[in-house]
Amino acid sequence: MKKHATFLLLLTLWLIPALACNAITTLDTTPSAPPTSPPLTSTLPTTGQLPAPTITPLVGPGTPLPTFTPRQPTPLPTPPPDSTPTIEITPTITATVTPTPTPFITGPLTLSYVITWTVDANNTSEAIGFITLTASGGLTNTYQYYHDDLLQPGPKFSFRWRTCTDRPGSVRVDAGGESVRINYYERAICPPP
Repeated sequence: MKKHATFLLLLTLWLIPALACNAITTLDTTPSAPPTSPPLTSTLPTTGQLPAPTITPLVGPGTPLPTFTPRQPTPLPTPPPDSTPTIEITPTITATVTPTPTPFITGPLTLSYVITWTVDANNTSEAIGFITLTASGGLTNTYQYYHDDLLQPGPKFSFRWRTCTDRPGSVRVDAGGESVRINYYERAICPPP
């Protein structure tokens, strides 16, 4: 019952302002007449021409009007007659390099070799041998190089051996079905005392 009374009280409090606002807006619904202004009168002549406009000058009589003076370009300074600029032209020479083919020496296939030795800096009990092979002649100038019958990537390569010991070995070159082999016998370098 108490809840019902509270609900009715809240509903009444809400409805009273709403009805009052509605009553004010409904009472004031009659349109008002627009204010009246005096009637416009025409001062045009009856001939249909407009009167000439009146021009009021912005400056008084005898005041000179501003004039426009064009801006002149600033001339460049002229150098003295003895200081004529000198332009140096350096010719560019472009050299065209024509590759010279390696002369192919016809004749029998030949082979020579050179072996140089050094002691390994990290292990003095090992020596490193550097071999350079030189081939010429043969049926073609395409050579394949071998050391101890193992194919090498080119005419210069290296190998390891024990210091102060004898080293037997062989070098070989093949070209177009021909082959030349050289057996060698070397003594590896000894480490310094």
